[in-house]
Amino acid sequence: MCCVSTPSGLPELAEKYAPVVVLHAEEKLQPAPAAWFLERCSLRWATGRGLTGEKVSDEVDAGRLGAASKKPYTHDGVQASALTRPLDESRARPPGLPPEQGFFLRLREEKFARGREGGSRTYWDFDETTGGLTFWLFYPGSAPPLGILRASEQLEGRDDEVPDEVVAADAAAKLEEFSRAYPGLAAQAEPGEEGVVGDTIQRLKVVSEGVRALLRDDDVLHEGDWERITVYLDGSDPASVAFYRHSTNTFKRWSSVEKDGTHPVVYSAIGSHASLPSADFGFIDVGDRDGPRWKTFEDLTHVVDEPWYGFGGAWGRLGKVRDSTGPLGPGAHWKHPAPRPAV
Repeated sequence: MCCVSTPSGLPELAEKYAPVVVLHAEEKLQPAPAAWFLERCSLRWATGRGLTGEKVSDEVDAGRLGAASKKPYTHDGVQASALTRPLDESRARPPGLPPEQGFFLRLREEKFARGREGGSRTYWDFDETTGGLTFWLFYPGSAPPLGILRASEQLEGRDDEVPDEVVAADAAAKLEEFSRAYPGLAAQAEPGEEGVVGDTIQRLKVVSEGVRALLRDDDVLHEGDWERITVYLDGSDPASVAFYRHSTNTFKRWSSVEKDGTHPVVYSAIGSHASLPSADFGFIDVGDRDGPRWKTFEDLTHVVDEPWYGFGGAWGRLGKVRDSTGPLGPGAHWKHPAPRPAV
């Protein structure tokens, strides 16, 4: 695809179109600046043997993580800015490096996954190929979608007047959406061949309880959580918005996006922090139309100026599967905006 022209005054445009994020009133895993998270982490190397890995550093120097570092962290000759997120099988990994090995950050105390009260920092970047102005949101911890965690109790307490076929259809939709969003986690939580459950409602209950069994006591699925939305520009004017939600994207014309002045409104799903265009979007994520509003334009910075930009390891502890391992963060060679939509 041919590059679009880069508009002038990008910092001003970023401030003008930065989103207003509506958090859930009952959210326990609050956002926090990436630097706040790094100050509370150690850096480790996954060996493929167990989940603790080898210590690289008890304290993290953000300036040694990023692609611009002059003295980067290394392990066996591999720099921290190489894509080494454990269990990530991207072809951008260093040749010969097994997927079960790589750098990962780990919070020194589990309580830090709850983030902090009092606001956070938002990071923006511009992609010339798509004309996409992307806004990155960071949370120190993430939980599975509430629609899966509460599936069992909701099914047990449902109104008997609801037709069984309606309940079954809702259960099937939740299962399908969850399987697309967390394929590794869904595969681990699904009953095996010997315990195959034919009834869709019963199967959803089994999956729900299976997911719960894989979580920490505080319901955290993985440490570190990078979320984002992209505003696609035509010159200096917004044309459309991409809302990123797990492994899928939802595109909306600018004219159909809910706005607060010039700022698109995004609903952050409780726990999972999926970016929703409306509070009741989808089957498994739960937003809150009346939740507290995070005005991201009040603390906004260009992501490429951050010393950790381009860290290629996991932003969070190592999990049993990819879905429970810390995510990959912003970098010039990965996590590009979705292709520009034809909307």
